[in-house]
Amino acid sequence: MKEAFNKVIGAVIFLAALSPLCAQGAVTVYADDTTTNAAAIGSPQSPVATNLRSTQAPSQAGNVRYESGSETELSKSFDVGPGGSLSMDVDRGDIHVVGADQPSVNTRVVREVSHASEAEATRILKEHHVVLEQHGRGISITAQEPWSFGRGSWWNWWRHPDLNVRYEITVPRVFDVRLKTAGGNVEVATLHGNVNARTEGGHLNFNSIEGKVNGKTEGGNVNAVGCRDDVELGTEGGNIAVEDFTGKGLQAQSEGGSIVAEFAVAPRADCTLRTSGGNVTVTIPETAAINLDAHTDGGTTRTDLPVQVRGEQDRGTLRGTIHGGGVMLKLRTEGGNIRVLKR
Repeated sequence: MKEAFNKVIGAVIFLAALSPLCAQGAVTVYADDTTTNAAAIGSPQSPVATNLRSTQAPSQAGNVRYESGSETELSKSFDVGPGGSLSMDVDRGDIHVVGADQPSVNTRVVREVSHASEAEATRILKEHHVVLEQHGRGISITAQEPWSFGRGSWWNWWRHPDLNVRYEITVPRVFDVRLKTAGGNVEVATLHGNVNARTEGGHLNFNSIEGKVNGKTEGGNVNAVGCRDDVELGTEGGNIAVEDFTGKGLQAQSEGGSIVAEFAVAPRADCTLRTSGGNVTVTIPETAAINLDAHTDGGTTRTDLPVQVRGEQDRGTLRGTIHGGGVMLKLRTEGGNIRVLKR
């Protein structure tokens, strides 16, 4: 009887110590531990998913933190409303973000380990810490490379396990996103917010973005379709293609590819398109009024539009005004041709 009484007293003391944390709205949820935390969750009707463990149910007003375990798929929804932000800094994986008419941020993380035994795959997934956090109207997602990946020897590199990750995220249409992955493609679509995207080894795709776009990749192509504000794009090893551009100004730079840009309306701010090793092709409205400054070191320059030339010209240089002049359109390439076409 005395032992049972002491257990009851202990439980009361534990709950009393826990209550201040609940009042503060601080929540930490860990995946993949339902058995150990069945008592903490308390009921199968708990708002916390059954494959997660938590010291309390998530509070909309407080901060929420979810950590992955050994599961291959992790899904979570955050009720934040429009006007918030998403920040991602992950060690690998493709990122797909789309804006929709909804008040929540819905996240789905899919992970797959190949070239490994079942036990090895489970260990790698546990080492790969994916953390989803909410701080007010801001959502952050981070992921760290499994620590054992850095301990392999080059003698058995062909046997090294592979970890493939994909992030599928839907956000309110009015939302800002800042995305960074060390190795994967990034795609953002139908968003009324600013976009900043970085990848060290993949392609970038932007579609129907009404905010400012800044995208850089070290080893892929960049595509932007239907962007409505300032756009700045860069790649060290791929091509850049811009279609149906109605924004203010466009900045594009490639170290080893071609640049193709289609202006649906005349640019309203200075634009610079520069490449070290490809062609530059620009299409602008026939009635656009601009100052043209085009030069190539290793090719020719040609335009379909009437240019009032200024200064000395040669086969690689074309400088002058179109329809009286306006904002500057600067085109540069070191090893290709430049073409200015009418739309």
